[in-house]
Amino acid sequence: MTVGEACLLGLVQGMTEFLPISSKGHLALVHRFLEPLPPDQQVAIDVALHVGTLVAVFVYFRRELLGMTMALFKPRDAGWRFRWIWLLGLATLPAAIIGLTWKDEIIDTFDSMPVLGACFLVTGTMLFLASAVRGADRDEESMGLGAAMTIGCFQALALFPGISRSGSTISGGIFARVRPDVAARFSFLLGIPAIVGAEIVQLPALLSLGPEARIPILIGVVVAGVSGLAAIWTVLRLVETGRLHYFSYYTWALGLVVLVGTAFFGL
Repeated sequence: MTVGEACLLGLVQGMTEFLPISSKGHLALVHRFLEPLPPDQQVAIDVALHVGTLVAVFVYFRRELLGMTMALFKPRDAGWRFRWIWLLGLATLPAAIIGLTWKDEIIDTFDSMPVLGACFLVTGTMLFLASAVRGADRDEESMGLGAAMTIGCFQALALFPGISRSGSTISGGIFARVRPDVAARFSFLLGIPAIVGAEIVQLPALLSLGPEARIPILIGVVVAGVSGLAAIWTVLRLVETGRLHYFSYYTWALGLVVLVGTAFFGL
């Protein structure tokens, strides 16, 4: 992998991890036009780039994370911050269980363009349906176990390429009547254990990439982090103004292009 390819992959990862258009799906498309790699190595590189977006979450939400850390020492005075710690932990379980149980089957879908196209359509549909929900007014204090587990189950869908993790979890939160901006913040914080877990699972594959891949991947990680910060800011602004569903039209169009391209042009 060249430095230029690593920068391209890092930019795609950073922007699409938080924009509700699926980082896995876009990376799978980009890999389609780069030097072919075995599926396990492709996934390992993509997971490595997630380190950049993980750093972006830590930087952007440093105050929330500091408050939640302090809540561990004074839980009675912390309010919702302490409750969110275990809610985030529980919401991580569905994706962790499914990901570990069907790891190989899920990896195999990364090379299937029909699956990718169909999943882009699913992402667009979730975003569009979430935009029609009214009365989603649960804030940090009133968000409970049911809402957290709903978001966690929607995150499990995003194990498949083409289904956006941010899009599915924010939509899941809105379906559970959580206020959109609160759902978005919970979604981004939920990405921390998801990314850390993926890094641990893929550690052997990452180490097998060899020393020649380290510099390009490191550069890709930096690009992913910087572009990820910009993407977080953009999504939060769009959520506040009720325009996140605009991305449904993009993912619908992309899904149709992938399906038609596969059927008629051998994409």
